[in-house]
Amino acid sequence: MELERTGESPLTVQTDLTPQKLANLRDEFYLQLEKFWPMVGVGLEGRSFNAVQKAMQHLHGLGRLLNRNIFGADYEKVRAMFLRACPTWRNADSEDYLAPVIEVRALLEHMLPFEFIPIFDMNEPPGVSRFNELEPLAARFLGFSTAIRRIFADPEDESASPQKAPSCQLDNEPRLSVRFFKHAGLEGAKEEQKFFRGAPWIDLRGPWPDREIAQQQFTTELVTEICRGSVAGVAIQHPPDHIQHFACHCNTTRQNPFGHTLYLAHDTGWFSNEGYARRAVIRDLQRELPPLARARAGDPYTLVFLNACGAAKLTPEGAASFIDLFLKLGNRGVIGSEVRVPDVFAAAFSQQFYLNLIRKFSLGDAILRARWTLWKIKHNPLGILYAVYADPYLSVRRHYLNATSTSAEP
Repeated sequence: MELERTGESPLTVQTDLTPQKLANLRDEFYLQLEKFWPMVGVGLEGRSFNAVQKAMQHLHGLGRLLNRNIFGADYEKVRAMFLRACPTWRNADSEDYLAPVIEVRALLEHMLPFEFIPIFDMNEPPGVSRFNELEPLAARFLGFSTAIRRIFADPEDESASPQKAPSCQLDNEPRLSVRFFKHAGLEGAKEEQKFFRGAPWIDLRGPWPDREIAQQQFTTELVTEICRGSVAGVAIQHPPDHIQHFACHCNTTRQNPFGHTLYLAHDTGWFSNEGYARRAVIRDLQRELPPLARARAGDPYTLVFLNACGAAKLTPEGAASFIDLFLKLGNRGVIGSEVRVPDVFAAAFSQQFYLNLIRKFSLGDAILRARWTLWKIKHNPLGILYAVYADPYLSVRRHYLNATSTSAEP
């Protein structure tokens, strides 16, 4: 493994992470990460100081586990390089802090959740007694102090050039086009729908499903809606979707990743029939979705926000994850949670993200600001669970500096 910083010689790190060890590490990490959010609580606000402190200590232990297996004996050299690159990391919670971008180059199936490494300080967290004293602990994590740009290429293949984003701006003229997919049984989905409808700077498309649909037709119709965004061979709605947002259930616990499933539901029938939710299984989506293609080289690419529990979790093989599914369709990127996230928190986090994005921030900074806003106002660190598989420099062309939330903004 090599680490590079402009103006410095590359740092070579020795690692014995074979594919099997990598898979084992990922499995253990996600097993332990599932214990994190219940410690924090199921509401928007952290359950108590003691609960949040315990959760952060648990997360710090997971970060040390990743560090030992990734950097091993070379950690101090790695830490020194990061400190030179980001000397202001302790101020990551300040309003004028701009997150440095860390580029990670690896095959998709070899990617690790670097956001959870407290790279700047691996020492045992000090004993504190107030929430604001926990903020320096949060800032240790890359997820609370940097933006990570993932480049999916073999780092040992010098002939392979990293993929380039077709554009670093969303042309939101006159408005930001958001296609909304939902599960009607989620209170958070209702809040997100209210938010989208009340924002004058959003062109809401949906929500979908927009009627009762039999399971036999559901996947086909879902694929049609997804492809209306900008996929070649489909009647494209103009302007194409800037973002496709999913507020739904997700199951990524099946041993066979091809069985991982999204669950959506229409308002009609849901409350009288709890079995109404329709399933979109990865194997069926892969069968229905067209091959990677764009009508023209200049076609806009869609950003996908999977506000569904565990949608960003990668399987050891990497070939059947929702991240891989949407990236291979040609979308410009995917945002999703690594494990389960309480419904009310998921809604608040996405709203903060969109407000930050439309006001002035790049995607990387918008995510970081959303994490810090919910941490500082609601004492809730669960924003770190959201992973970004998109260019952190992505931004909107037109800003609405006075944009405000119409629903449950913290």
